[in-house]
Amino acid sequence: MGLLRNRLRNRFGSRAGVALLATGAAVLLAAPPALAESTGADVQFRVAGNKVVELASKPFFVQLYNDGPQSAENIVVKVDLGGLDTDKLGVEPPVGCGDPDGTIYTCNVGNLLPGEFNNLFSPFSVTSLEEGASGPAGSFTVEVTSDTPDPKGDNNQKVTVPVEVAPVAFDLIAIVQDVWADPGAGENGRERVPPGATVPFVFDLINVGTVTAEDLVWKVTLPPYVTFAKNEQHDGCKYNAERSEATCELPDGQLHPGGALSVLIGDPMLVTVAKDAPGPGALVGGIVAGGARRTEAPVSELAAARATASNSQDVTVSNATADQKRKANAAAANGDDNTGGEADTSDNDGAFSVHTAANPADLEAIGGSGSGALGDKVTIEVRARNHGPASSPSTTLTVTAPTGTELVDVPTGCEFTAPGKTAKCEFTLPAGHDAVGDFSFKIASSTISNNGTATVTGTLEDPKPANNTAAIVITIGDGGGGGLPITGAKVSVIGGTGAAVLVAGVMLLLFARRRRVQLVTPTEDA
Repeated sequence: MGLLRNRLRNRFGSRAGVALLATGAAVLLAAPPALAESTGADVQFRVAGNKVVELASKPFFVQLYNDGPQSAENIVVKVDLGGLDTDKLGVEPPVGCGDPDGTIYTCNVGNLLPGEFNNLFSPFSVTSLEEGASGPAGSFTVEVTSDTPDPKGDNNQKVTVPVEVAPVAFDLIAIVQDVWADPGAGENGRERVPPGATVPFVFDLINVGTVTAEDLVWKVTLPPYVTFAKNEQHDGCKYNAERSEATCELPDGQLHPGGALSVLIGDPMLVTVAKDAPGPGALVGGIVAGGARRTEAPVSELAAARATASNSQDVTVSNATADQKRKANAAAANGDDNTGGEADTSDNDGAFSVHTAANPADLEAIGGSGSGALGDKVTIEVRARNHGPASSPSTTLTVTAPTGTELVDVPTGCEFTAPGKTAKCEFTLPAGHDAVGDFSFKIASSTISNNGTATVTGTLEDPKPANNTAAIVITIGDGGGGGLPITGAKVSVIGGTGAAVLVAGVMLLLFARRRRVQLVTPTEDA
């Protein structure tokens, strides 16, 4: 499975016209406007496909992605086909893109929610016209804009994509879509997946080459909070222990030219969204990558390709010339264990998101008390607790020292926002867990105010905001350090407030290391 490992490792790292898209697993949430810190829509794109096999036809795709925080409205893709070599290529121009300005086509492709992919937009397709004419075949350009201001416009500027005609080979393309509960209903024609629900995941691998691909391999990696359903089992697939990845191989599987490996509604892969999945939002980080290890009988496939290309009914294997046979057999033997003679691997994979319905997180701050003499250092344990039901992917704990004290030491991964006065910690807080950290205060005055606080916030709806702030109380006394915890709600201590949460027997010290989970908080109803 070397091909799949390499493709996944280099996802969007090579430049098939442009390097793009999501930077890894992330959670992009449609958060309340009051919590938003930035505006605009970071629209990104990637050109998938830059080679076509001799005597074959192939669509090129412009894969679009919105990294938020707002919805991207009225996205426009502008394609200039003037640089293509029309002696080698037949070009089928965009459909539904309006009248061209010379060789420039302007295509309106609609809107994208934060975290949404559109992998299905193909502005044009090409056909290799000339047998034996492999090599460079010109280029085309692509640029993308939207009506929503883009905070990172440098990642959707015009790029030039060189095009090549490849010798006889197979050529797989992956067709991948985002996951919705019902793609035909709900918000903008799509319904979000409720927490705990199981839904189908569909995709295609299509052979647009001229020879049969054999020994098919593919891998599906799911976003965070998504796993393959308990009863999900496809032939040839092995699942990791977490059931977040499926590695599949069909040694006897074949994809003839024009054929498709379809994991569709009739036989989809089933995936389950966790009950603690945050939402509403997009769970980003899903990838499908596919390939084949070998090809056989390339000469007969070449003949079939020639017959199709010339609309002739009398082309047989015997029509293949010695040079065509040499090229076909060379293509079959060209690949190693990973590629099997693949013409173009730039479009063998696709990214996707899973779009989740609303799921709140009840966060609670738990402060503490301590005492000491003037000049002493008092250490107080502070906690953030998540009562769920959702995990909180982007949680912030802010600690403010009481007037008359100085905040002098904070847990690793936290940072001072006002030296001596306030500090901030950012982390992911799973549902049902605590995050624990020790904060040290120096008693700098004989008079200490009662204005010390610990405040926890997240980007999900919080059904009980009253318990988000707790007191930090320090008094002048004989010393002795920290005292009892002080909760943010006027209730009795909740089941072992002073006890650490154990995960596999180890204290969950989330403050000890900052958890980097990307979060986008729209300022409009995205």
